[in-house]
Amino acid sequence: MQLTSDRPLRILQVAATPIGGDWFYEQVTGLARLGHTVCAVLPGQGPLADRLRAGQIPVEVIPFSGRKLRQLPRITTAEVRLLRFVRAFQPDVIHSHLIKAMLSCRCCALWIGGRCGVMTW
Repeated sequence: MQLTSDRPLRILQVAATPIGGDWFYEQVTGLARLGHTVCAVLPGQGPLADRLRAGQIPVEVIPFSGRKLRQLPRITTAEVRLLRFVRAFQPDVIHSHLIKAMLSCRCCALWIGGRCGVMTW
């Protein structure tokens, strides 16, 4: 995959928190101001989603968080939703933040055959 500066990138920003995240908000809105097509994925509704939407950033809520065995069906369903969303959005870059988002995005990248770059933070 060759990225050039002659076209805006399609960037999927994924965070594992629906609250706080000033750093996430600044990155997402900053990339959009530079002319890139940016979409955010969060694990739930909350103040961060509200701020991003107010800043004209599309937000997809996919509840991929959880770590208990009884949550496995919901987490699996969320992972499939994330995979479908990644396929539909067709990002050039997936930038994930925090461990759960990193793991979920790495799985998606493997499933779609590495057609986009995945950066974790």
